[in-house]
Amino acid sequence: TFAETVIEDFENVHALVNNAATVDDSAAVTMSDESWSDVLNINLSAPFYLTRALLMHFLSNRFGRVVFISSLAQYGSSGQGNHAAAKAGLSGVCLTLAKEYGRKGITSNIVTVGLVPTDMSSEGVPESSREFWNRHCPAGRVGAPEEIASAVLYLCGPEAGFVNGENIRVSG
Repeated sequence: TFAETVIEDFENVHALVNNAATVDDSAAVTMSDESWSDVLNINLSAPFYLTRALLMHFLSNRFGRVVFISSLAQYGSSGQGNHAAAKAGLSGVCLTLAKEYGRKGITSNIVTVGLVPTDMSSEGVPESSREFWNRHCPAGRVGAPEEIASAVLYLCGPEAGFVNGENIRVSG
């Protein structure tokens, strides 16, 4: 399968961080079928396939950590119906995995991210949106990649064994 060609050495894998994302903004009335499919394939299907590919390995080890990276768009975002649907869909996948495999030592969680400088956000977020974010975000600023990484690192470790099926917002 696709995932098996990407991950060749399962032996040393103890955690999977699904950080796939793309956007192709368009209002629902003008969104093409191709745009809908492409964004859902990258943002929702690929994380599912990669997770599924590792599940047997995690089950045999009775340990595994799955972390999905989502965005505030999961609650709805104008011009991003495809992105919002995919990120919201991660919640369903995450909660299902938590219920199916939590007793087997495998946890599944989501880190929902606010505005953080990345290649995708620097290209797709206009300056007016950044100003709006800074005015209305309780922290009054954009996040730092290291802040997201700290939350993900915690969820990937053994000390997070009782955190399962959670959506942790790191959004200021």
